[in-house]
Amino acid sequence: ITFHNQQLAEKAKAAFLQLGLLDEKFSRRIGHSTIFNIKVDNEVYRKLESNSVHCAQRGDGVRLSFHFYNNEKDIDDIVKILKTTR
Repeated sequence: ITFHNQQLAEKAKAAFLQLGLLDEKFSRRIGHSTIFNIKVDNEVYRKLESNSVHCAQRGDGVRLSFHFYNNEKDIDDIVKILKTTR
């Protein structure tokens, strides 16, 4: 489970950095938890929710968390949604 979660975190981190949704300081971290706060507005939050992505508004962004019940396709689907809102 730990290895699976680490793989998901690495994939999500790379995707969110590529989209410019994470602060650059995270690019220097060796590891990252499975919890991400991406910098998006309310419109993107609503789009994620309307596409059955479980997330929460936190501060100036949206929190996404991945665990053993998620897979890489889930991250791909989220990235696809995020790309359509840009």
